[in-house]
Amino acid sequence: MDMSSVTRRRFIGTSTLFGAAIVSERTFAIDGPEGENAHFHYRLAPAHPYVDSQRGNQAFGFGKGRIFLSEDNAKTWPHSTAFPDTNNITFSCILKNGNILFATLNKLFLSTDRLKTYRE
Repeated sequence: MDMSSVTRRRFIGTSTLFGAAIVSERTFAIDGPEGENAHFHYRLAPAHPYVDSQRGNQAFGFGKGRIFLSEDNAKTWPHSTAFPDTNNITFSCILKNGNILFATLNKLFLSTDRLKTYRE
C-alpha cells in the first residue's frame, strides 16, 4: 500500500475494525463463580470481604468493621480482628516475611502475628 494514499479516515476505520476483531476474540462468558477458558482459570471474588492484596496463597481483606487474612486464596478467612476504620483503608501489602502492612487515610498499621494484633 502506498503510504500517500493512507488518510486519517481510512487509518481510523481500519484500526477500528482490527480492534473490534481482537476484542471479539477475547470476550469470555462467565458461567458462575469458577471456571476456565482457553486462556486462563478464574474465580470470581467474594462479595465480602473486599480482597485488597494477595501474596502467594495469602489474601488480606476488609469489610463490615473487620480485617481478614486468608491462607487459601480467599476461600476461607480463619484470621480476623475488629478494625472500626475499615471504610478508610487505602493500601495494604502482605510482606515477604508474612507481616501485613495496611494504611488508612492518615495512619499506617502493622500486624506481625496474622492479625491477632496490629499497631500503628
